[in-house]
Parts: sequence; C-alpha cells; structure tokens
Amino acid sequence: MAAAQQAEAQQAAAQQAAAQQIAANRIQAEPHVVAYTSVEYVSPSNGHRHTVTPKNSYTNPTTKETCSAYDSIEYDANGKISASASGRTCVGADGKVHEA
Repeated sequence: MAAAQQAEAQQAAAQQAAAQQIAANRIQAEPHVVAYTSVEYVSPSNGHRHTVTPKNSYTNPTTKETCSAYDSIEYDANGKISASASGRTCVGADGKVHEA
C-alpha cells in the first residue's frame, strides 16, 4: 500500500509541476502594455519641427528582432503641417536598424 501512496504522491507532484510550467509560459507569452510618448525635435538646417509618435513595438523571440511602427509629422516654419508619414523600422539582433 505504501508503494501505491508514493506513486500517487509522485504523480500529484508531477501534475503540479506541469501546471506551474504552463502558468509560467502563459505569463511570458502575454504582451505587456507600454505607454509610448511622442518625441519632438527641430531640424537645425531648416528650422522645421518634427514629431515622431511610436504606435507599437514587438520583439520576435526567435530572431530577437524588434520592430516598431510610428507616425511622423513635419511642421513648416509657420507651424503648419508640411508632411506626414507612417512607417515601421526594425532593429536586428546585431543592433543594425533597417526598415521593415
């Protein structure tokens, strides 16, 4: 009878360990929310103001490449929008930046 109880205890411990591993994997897989803030700068050559706003970011766990989407707005010297664009850029595991 003691052997049967020991086998049941081992099985319960294995099930608990498996459940803990599944829970840990779920926590790691869930994305986290980040509050992105806009960055403003002025081009010294023409005095135009720029605003770049990140929209989202994702890191591929396999390739370790991080890609981010953004909106960019350029204002002329009078403060009126002169150009706007949306884009996506990535940073590879090697640290090199490239457009996606």
